Amino acid sequence: MARALVTGASGFIGAHLVAALAARGDDVTCLLRKTSQGDVLHNCSVRRVCGDVTDAESVAAAVAGHRWSITWLGASGPLPHDSSTKLTNRAC
Repeated sequence: MARALVTGASGFIGAHLVAALAARGDDVTCLLRKTSQGDVLHNCSVRRVCGDVTDAESVAAAVAGHRWSITWLGASGPLPHDSSTKLTNRAC
Protein backbone atom coordinates (compact mmCIF):
# COMPACT_ATOMS: atom_id res chain seq x y z
CA MET A 1 0.00 0.00 0.00
CA ALA A 2 1.32 3.43 -0.97
CA ARG A 3 0.33 6.91 0.12
CA ALA A 4 -0.58 8.96 -2.94
CA LEU A 5 -1.64 12.56 -3.46
CA VAL A 6 -3.86 13.19 -6.49
CA THR A 7 -4.67 16.62 -7.85
CA GLY A 8 -7.40 16.95 -10.44
CA ALA A 9 -9.30 14.20 -8.62
CA SER A 10 -12.72 15.72 -9.21
CA GLY A 11 -12.38 15.53 -12.99
CA PHE A 12 -13.38 12.59 -15.18
CA ILE A 13 -9.96 10.94 -15.46
CA GLY A 14 -8.83 11.95 -11.96
CA ALA A 15 -11.93 10.45 -10.33
CA HIS A 16 -11.37 7.15 -12.13
CA LEU A 17 -7.70 7.19 -11.13
CA VAL A 18 -8.62 7.79 -7.49
CA ALA A 19 -11.17 4.96 -7.58
CA ALA A 20 -8.57 2.56 -9.01
CA LEU A 21 -5.94 3.52 -6.42
CA ALA A 22 -8.42 3.22 -3.55
CA ALA A 23 -9.69 -0.13 -4.86
CA ARG A 24 -6.18 -1.59 -4.80
CA GLY A 25 -5.75 -0.42 -1.21
CA ASP A 26 -3.65 2.69 -1.59
CA ASP A 27 -4.01 5.50 0.96
CA VAL A 28 -5.20 8.37 -1.27
CA THR A 29 -5.35 12.08 -0.55
CA CYS A 30 -7.11 14.43 -2.97
CA LEU A 31 -6.25 18.11 -3.20
CA LEU A 32 -9.53 19.82 -4.08
CA ARG A 33 -10.43 23.44 -4.63
CA LYS A 34 -13.38 24.78 -2.65
CA THR A 35 -15.31 24.99 -5.92
CA SER A 36 -14.52 21.39 -6.96
CA GLN A 37 -17.33 18.89 -7.31
CA GLY A 38 -15.96 16.44 -4.74
CA ASP A 39 -19.18 14.42 -4.85
CA VAL A 40 -17.71 12.37 -7.73
CA LEU A 41 -15.53 10.76 -5.06
CA HIS A 42 -18.43 9.73 -2.82
CA ASN A 43 -17.80 5.99 -3.27
CA CYS A 44 -14.10 6.27 -2.44
CA SER A 45 -12.51 6.19 0.97
CA VAL A 46 -10.05 9.05 0.50
CA ARG A 47 -8.74 12.01 2.45
CA ARG A 48 -9.87 15.35 1.03
CA VAL A 49 -7.70 18.44 1.46
CA CYS A 50 -8.93 21.88 0.44
CA GLY A 51 -6.36 23.87 -1.51
CA ASP A 52 -5.17 24.85 -4.94
CA VAL A 53 -2.21 23.74 -7.06
CA THR A 54 -1.35 27.41 -7.64
CA ASP A 55 -0.82 27.92 -3.90
CA ALA A 56 2.54 26.57 -2.72
CA GLU A 57 1.50 26.36 0.94
CA SER A 58 -1.58 24.23 0.30
CA VAL A 59 0.39 21.91 -2.00
CA ALA A 60 3.19 21.53 0.57
CA ALA A 61 0.66 20.71 3.30
CA ALA A 62 -1.14 18.18 1.11
CA VAL A 63 1.98 16.39 -0.15
CA ALA A 64 3.63 16.00 3.28
CA GLY A 65 4.07 12.35 4.18
CA HIS A 66 3.15 10.97 0.77
CA ARG A 67 5.36 8.62 -1.16
CA TRP A 68 4.29 9.94 -4.55
CA SER A 69 1.90 12.36 -6.18
CA ILE A 70 -0.04 12.43 -9.42
CA THR A 71 -0.97 15.76 -10.90
CA TRP A 72 -3.82 15.61 -13.37
CA LEU A 73 -5.34 18.95 -14.11
CA GLY A 74 -6.64 21.10 -16.89
CA ALA A 75 -6.65 24.86 -16.85
CA SER A 76 -10.04 26.46 -17.30
CA GLY A 77 -8.40 29.78 -18.05
CA PRO A 78 -4.97 31.33 -18.41
CA LEU A 79 -2.69 31.30 -15.40
CA PRO A 80 -0.91 34.56 -14.61
CA HIS A 81 2.68 34.72 -15.84
CA ASP A 82 3.61 37.52 -13.48
CA SER A 83 5.37 35.91 -10.52
CA SER A 84 4.44 38.84 -8.30
CA THR A 85 0.74 37.90 -8.55
CA LYS A 86 -0.36 36.47 -5.22
CA LEU A 87 -2.68 33.49 -5.56
CA THR A 88 -4.24 32.14 -2.42
CA ASN A 89 -6.40 29.17 -1.58
CA ARG A 90 -9.92 29.74 -0.31
CA ALA A 91 -10.98 28.85 3.19
CA CYS A 92 -12.77 25.52 3.44
